[in-house]
Amino acid sequence: MAGSLDALADLLSRLRIDGDAVLILKELKTALLSLPIDDLEGLTRNVSLAPVFDRLNSSDKQQIGLACDLLTSMLTSLPPNCIMPQFQTELHRGLLHPEPFVKEMVLKQIKRCVQQQAFLDNGRDIAMITVRLIGDDNLSVAKHASEVVVDLNKTVTGFNLIFAPSVVCQMKDLLAKNDTVRFRMHEVIVKIATHSTQGLTKCEEWDLLSYILNEYQLNDILIQLNCLELLSDLAMAEHSLYFLETKGVINDLEKLLQQESMNGVSGFLLPGLIKFFGNMAHVRPKEVCEKHPSFINMLFKFIDSNDHTLLLIAIETVSMIGATVDGKITLEKMREMMKNYTKKLGTAIVNAPSELRVKAMNAASILLDLKVQDQTTDMLSLTELWFSWLASEPMQLLLNLCRQPFADIRCAALGILRSLAHQSWGQQKMSLYPGFLEYILDRNTEGDKEGKDLKFEIISILVSSPTSQEIFGTNGMLKLKEYYKQGPYYVFAHAEVAVDGAS
Repeated sequence: MAGSLDALADLLSRLRIDGDAVLILKELKTALLSLPIDDLEGLTRNVSLAPVFDRLNSSDKQQIGLACDLLTSMLTSLPPNCIMPQFQTELHRGLLHPEPFVKEMVLKQIKRCVQQQAFLDNGRDIAMITVRLIGDDNLSVAKHASEVVVDLNKTVTGFNLIFAPSVVCQMKDLLAKNDTVRFRMHEVIVKIATHSTQGLTKCEEWDLLSYILNEYQLNDILIQLNCLELLSDLAMAEHSLYFLETKGVINDLEKLLQQESMNGVSGFLLPGLIKFFGNMAHVRPKEVCEKHPSFINMLFKFIDSNDHTLLLIAIETVSMIGATVDGKITLEKMREMMKNYTKKLGTAIVNAPSELRVKAMNAASILLDLKVQDQTTDMLSLTELWFSWLASEPMQLLLNLCRQPFADIRCAALGILRSLAHQSWGQQKMSLYPGFLEYILDRNTEGDKEGKDLKFEIISILVSSPTSQEIFGTNGMLKLKEYYKQGPYYVFAHAEVAVDGAS
């Protein structure tokens, strides 16, 4: 192995000499693919990457692309805390490169080390350039830059970097650009504001939220829709929701919802308004359902809509409200509405287009989920009732879906089984359903990682549950524990029997 590492080091040194750089880069790329990760890290630590970084300055796009591939492999082999001390200058230069894929490569490396102290101590210039790249013409570059800034906000030092006057000025420059860039920058600002009270306070001090607060009532539909999207995200955290309340935004949106409701379900702003109040109801379910009847009435009207877009909004919004115990208790008071909702949910699971079927099953798994610490007799009775409303034979429906040939359908159905596995009534239904144990123990039903992981998670829940021993019995539990012990990816070894005379 030492000889091959020496050969790679020699190839890297040859890049310094003008020659057939493309050929050398290709040889390096092929050679690196066969290296174990530890050897790759050792090589990267002990050779100079300057010749590879220098190839980023080439006018030959093929050279630049190959150099990018090499740098991605080699830098990724290093621990995040090694990146900034060794390559700060190169990363800074890469962010200014004209090729989008170079900027993407650099931003991915910065994202790995953005919370490392070495970055936080020396990263102000890089932070400012990264903020500027949120306005990049290339959407992928802008996306990666946004992710870096949001991650940077999650540390005290990074937070201070973001709110340095020079960096805030860069944010404000982007807010003065076209609607697309401005919305992109506001998405980042909203994530910062919802992450912490301190973030919200700083955003308000620097007047970074005024656009959202001032323009949602304009007569421009596109601007209103964008503002509603941003306000909906702000409604997901208690501190930012309180901020909107003090600014009169919630009252304004209630009035707007009432106006839009006069057009039935055809109002352009209704989906955005429903999403806003749905997010708010996730945080304050009782208050929203009692004080905002227009929202509740319109939400359950959407359930009966033939428009799949509106139906999906309603399906996901109700499940979001019902994700918490307080939300479930609030929804329980709307018994007839919830009965209609769960029946419509079951119909969508059976008859809707594939994407909507999957999302309906995801909603059902959220609504039915009830962790052990929340399992009172009343709450268990409620989730069991909702499950019974999904279909005339909900377990049969569920197991039929688990045997579908489409992985996304099977995995979504397994998600519902996972919710049931936490609860004693769900375990009872599983144990009593003919063929359930054989199905859940059959490793041949799932070919991909997601399906295998979901099955294993269900079995893990059953194995660790305090009620499953009595329900599944000794024999059933032995089989479940054996599966659990073998892990999610166990493959049976098939013994080969030699037969005399066989050729």
